[in-house]
Amino acid sequence: MKTTTKVMIALGVAMVATTVGVLFYLSSKSDREMEAYRSAIESEEPTVMNSYLELFPDAPVAHRDSVMLLLSRFERTEKEWRDAVASGTRRAIEEFLRLYPKTIHLIEAKVKLDSIDWQRVKTEGTAEAVQAYLKNHPDGEHSYEAKDLAEQLENKAVSSEEQLTVERIVMHFFYAIAEQNELMLTDVVDNVMTNFLHKNNATKNDVIAYMNKQYAPEDIVSMSFRSNNDWEVEKVMTDDGSYNFDVKGSVDQRINRTDNSREGFVTLKVHAVLTANQKITELNLQKLHP
Repeated sequence: MKTTTKVMIALGVAMVATTVGVLFYLSSKSDREMEAYRSAIESEEPTVMNSYLELFPDAPVAHRDSVMLLLSRFERTEKEWRDAVASGTRRAIEEFLRLYPKTIHLIEAKVKLDSIDWQRVKTEGTAEAVQAYLKNHPDGEHSYEAKDLAEQLENKAVSSEEQLTVERIVMHFFYAIAEQNELMLTDVVDNVMTNFLHKNNATKNDVIAYMNKQYAPEDIVSMSFRSNNDWEVEKVMTDDGSYNFDVKGSVDQRINRTDNSREGFVTLKVHAVLTANQKITELNLQKLHP
């Protein structure tokens, strides 16, 4: 009888120990699952989420569903990010940031925007593009380059006063020819022109000879020139740190002659270069026939 009692007591102790062990194991497993679950839902790393799903296949359905939903959202967001980058446009990157302001790609997105805006500066090369870059990226990767370029463009900018002066000098040349005024003509050209009607190192005498040639035909009574007001003036820096004005435009030449069968009107395409001291140093003409 005593032996049976001892056996019963031993079995009871073993069952209690087993139960306690099982409960401890289950409690410990539950704690590990909960800890892993919290890490998964707080993490933005898909590897952490997938690890939770693999390690706890028997986790509460609500937990697994939550993690899988987050994983699905993450994968969708990643696809949208890849699409935005592939588009290569500022608009796509900005739209992504609007939808996901706390994205893990925030820094990368800002770098992409910096690159896109700088590429625009390089493509357009305008003061407007440079100012837009500096406004959006005051401390951007290319901010120092942008500031240098802004200074260069400012130095190259042609003021309205310079534009009018250059136009006036070029037309002064044609008005002098119309009036056959040598003094007026030579006053606007350089002493030695770099190029005049495709002749290098042309002198003032070459310019006067050209004017006289215009009146060589005996049937010419007079001529006049009219600007078409299509002048494009650009300031071009020279090797010595100075600058020239590159001028393109056109003038209409009307010739009054006694022989009406001969040419009486022509449009001349003009390409001229003026020095900083406002002397024509290059001038070439091309007839544009109607």
